[in-house]
Amino acid sequence: MTHEPPKLKTILKTPPKQATNPLQFVKVGPCSLYRTAQEQLQKVQEVKKIKPEVRDDPEDWQS
Repeated sequence: MTHEPPKLKTILKTPPKQATNPLQFVKVGPCSLYRTAQEQLQKVQEVKKIKPEVRDDPEDWQS
């Protein structure tokens, strides 16, 4: 009586499928923080333009 070890099943695992679009969960485009920063910079530039006009007027009590 010869005893042979049981044959092991060889299972080939298939690699997982690659995503068709690797960036499908990545938000592309400028972020909202960029837009708000631009708006704030524009407001600062407008304020800088207005301030020199106010400073140029001499007050009556100073003359």
